[in-house]
Amino acid sequence: MRRFFFPTLFLSMIMGYLLVFPAFSGAQEPPDILTLKQTIDNAIKANLDLKLSKEETAAALAVKKARFTSFLPTFSTKYQYNKLLCNLCG
Repeated sequence: MRRFFFPTLFLSMIMGYLLVFPAFSGAQEPPDILTLKQTIDNAIKANLDLKLSKEETAAALAVKKARFTSFLPTFSTKYQYNKLLCNLCG
């Protein structure tokens, strides 16, 4: 029983030191406290469903514009120039 006393004591001292002085244990600093507005803004920026919804809305508007332009009248012109090569015309 005497053999386990010193390692147990040493281990408990180390654990106590790490619990009492967490700054020396290499623990990370606590993150900044966010306000409710900052949290909501971060959630909106990271929300993939919201981004997908915005892209689908933009695609629907593009399709609507494309379909509207098919109802507009179209005008076309054509220009053609033919050059006759006459070997006898000299």
